[in-house]
Amino acid sequence: MIVKILACAYCGKTFSRKDYPSRFKVYSKSYCSKQCAMLGAKQSYKPTQITTIKNGVFWVRIPNHPNANKNQQVPLAHLIIEASIGRYLKPNEVVHHKDCNPQNNDIKNLKLMSISDHVKLHNKLKKRGENGRFLPKSSQPRFLCIN
Repeated sequence: MIVKILACAYCGKTFSRKDYPSRFKVYSKSYCSKQCAMLGAKQSYKPTQITTIKNGVFWVRIPNHPNANKNQQVPLAHLIIEASIGRYLKPNEVVHHKDCNPQNNDIKNLKLMSISDHVKLHNKLKKRGENGRFLPKSSQPRFLCIN
């Protein structure tokens, strides 16, 4: 065992620790107490706005957004529309991409719609069979869009 003099990574106070030499190499930071370790961890945590792509949609991490999902993410198109109208989207509102490309988040390509109007718009373009019913998804194009 070795006695080593260390400086606390949070408060800077010097302290001594008895331990095996191999253990000192494991930890990059040393703290004088559990309280300093907890405060140091809180101080070093910086949430970032990570952009991820899921099903062709850009998602941005915003922890305190009212419309964020369980991963604290919001679609980028929603943020762009919210900035242009100056408020959060209501629960019955969706963002429609006019060219059907969910990665084209230009403000000219986005349109704010109610959910019912959005469904009606896309249902107009779906193919129907002889009996008037919608054909199965396998025979439909993936994106149905109208300007």
